[in-house]
Amino acid sequence: MPVIIIGGIWTGFFTPSESAAIAVVYGLVVCLFYLQVVATEPWMFLPLAKHFEMDMVHIGVLMTANLAIALYTPPVGGTLFVAAKLAKVGIGEITRNLWPLMSATLTIVLLVTYWPALSLWLPRFIASL
Repeated sequence: MPVIIIGGIWTGFFTPSESAAIAVVYGLVVCLFYLQVVATEPWMFLPLAKHFEMDMVHIGVLMTANLAIALYTPPVGGTLFVAAKLAKVGIGEITRNLWPLMSATLTIVLLVTYWPALSLWLPRFIASL
């Protein structure tokens, strides 16, 4: 999808708005046809995760962390626009200063993704009390 969006804009095939619409259509096609092989109903994701013995707390932490990254990732991060407005600077200047934060956050998400004990030690400790 990023290749469609960025490639379409850079090559001049699409405007940013058209690129977004094409990305939505692509996403629908992938979800409707390729994803149905794995999960035939939307509610089946959690049983599928349980089948692969994934901890639900761990999945919740991963979803929350990834959504938090999306809040400030250009070009559509909602808090990115708020920060630019409050600082009275452009989106580009805010984004340039975000790279250290983005790299640190992505590193933490990768660590938590591949080392589940980082997100599970506290709930397990509390449950043992």
